[in-house]
Amino acid sequence: MAEGDNSPSIDYNVVDEGYFEAMGIPILRGRGFTRTDDAEARPVLMVNEAFARRFWPGQDPIGRTVRTLGAERLVVGLVKTGKYFSIGEEPKPYMYYSSHQLYRGTAVLHVRTTPDPATYFDTLRAEVRRLDPTLPVSELKTMRSSLDLALLPARLAAGVVTAFAALALLLAAVGLYGVIAYSVSQATREIGIRMALGARARDVAQLVLGRGARLTLAGMGCGLVGGVALARLMTTLLYGVSVTDPLPYVAAVLALATAALVATWLPARRVARLSPVKALREE
Repeated sequence: MAEGDNSPSIDYNVVDEGYFEAMGIPILRGRGFTRTDDAEARPVLMVNEAFARRFWPGQDPIGRTVRTLGAERLVVGLVKTGKYFSIGEEPKPYMYYSSHQLYRGTAVLHVRTTPDPATYFDTLRAEVRRLDPTLPVSELKTMRSSLDLALLPARLAAGVVTAFAALALLLAAVGLYGVIAYSVSQATREIGIRMALGARARDVAQLVLGRGARLTLAGMGCGLVGGVALARLMTTLLYGVSVTDPLPYVAAVLALATAALVATWLPARRVARLSPVKALREE
């Protein structure tokens, strides 16, 4: 229980002194666990940023005491808030106990390697058997495989959204092509008169492309406003990307602009090849 709180339920982990380095979790203030934090030493605790903000907002948590598991524990370190149960979870308070002070019958060994971690599986099994032949090793897996499983629902949802987005892009391009092609067919006589008066094929093509560009810019403007307004709803499907990251918006604009250019260029190319006489004869 933290100071001044009514026995809140806080999730925790029991780790040793090398855990934070192995997992790449930065210690923001204070220190990590050491081998001297054993059963004979004063009980200690490490907390994350969310824990400190909840119980001591605007204050230094180092040196504070927390009564938990029947003992007064001294906060010796502050670490960065991470993800503990799911990728899309909100920041939550979390605590770490020293494994030398709180015994657990099972443990997870984290090994940080430079090459492919899977190449060390046989070595790890052999080392465990050397230390204690009766000690079972239940499972060996890489962090990437664990993340792949955790990200599977988000990836499936993102795949469905991507498929619908691609379909929407295709329909938008076809629709734009139809609108431009229809407007060109309605203005064929006008275009013929322009060509008879000296307009070049390039001028006619630019006229048609300009009409398509105006429609495209209007649509992209509305789409960007709606995308920014609804971006917060997609936070649970995003990992490693912020909803305010400009790169996805730039990519979407480029994709739409490319599709619109192709859809507009086809009727512009067709009308630019018409002869003035043929254009004037068409109704």
